[in-house]
Amino acid sequence: MVDSGALEAVYQPAKFSAQVFFMFLSAMMVVCIVAFILLNHHPAVARERKSDLYFSGDLAPGKREQRLSLRAQTPEQKPMISPLDNAKSSFGKGTYNNLEVLFIFIVLAWVNALTNAVLPSVQSYSCLPYGNKAYHLAAAMAAVANPVACFIAMFIPIRSLIFMGFLTMVGTGFGAYIMAMAALSPCPLLVHSAYGTVVIVLTWILFVLTLSYVKVIIGVILRDEGHSALVWCGAIVQLGSMVGAISMFPLVSVYGLFKSGDACNTKCPM
Repeated sequence: MVDSGALEAVYQPAKFSAQVFFMFLSAMMVVCIVAFILLNHHPAVARERKSDLYFSGDLAPGKREQRLSLRAQTPEQKPMISPLDNAKSSFGKGTYNNLEVLFIFIVLAWVNALTNAVLPSVQSYSCLPYGNKAYHLAAAMAAVANPVACFIAMFIPIRSLIFMGFLTMVGTGFGAYIMAMAALSPCPLLVHSAYGTVVIVLTWILFVLTLSYVKVIIGVILRDEGHSALVWCGAIVQLGSMVGAISMFPLVSVYGLFKSGDACNTKCPM
């Protein structure tokens, strides 16, 4: 409380700056890139792959040939992307046509952009106006919803592209509500009602639940299409996340489109 009698919020200082955090992430990415390059191109690794030191010298000739044959069939020995001269006109095993493959990859990029970058960047703006308890519940239960969706997908793997599109639209609708509440911060809808807390927490849970299920099903579909399909799956996941992060960074950190309220002095109309 200050001399004028008004309440003033006091926040604990950060343990480290945002610059230190992003420098640490950048260093980790550089280490990962260097490790990946070395594992694929370092001469010592190439010699290790070609050597027969993995196999015992006293194996029977038949077993030795069998082990060598199995070794040659391991995924590590296959190129990540098939050479152009052996490329087929259809994707993977040819289960889906070109439009369906394009639809799958667009959905995959969109879902990962929302779940990995767009909505997490505004979670505090969408939840904190309802109180710290709402924010804690939304963050914790949304984290639980992800493995729950994966568990459900193990037993109910619905691979229908129509159903996938429907779930994507439903999850996007939940995300739109979350984004709207973040844009209305610090005075979103039902901010003075317990129903507002319930709605925002349930919205976060259902948002993560539906779109996590979509991601798992897409992974199952692409796994059945072969190794190269999974490689493209990983690339699209990273691309979608990157586009989402690049899109939200200026809106949140540069232009200040979203506003956070003062926990002590923000007064919203009833």
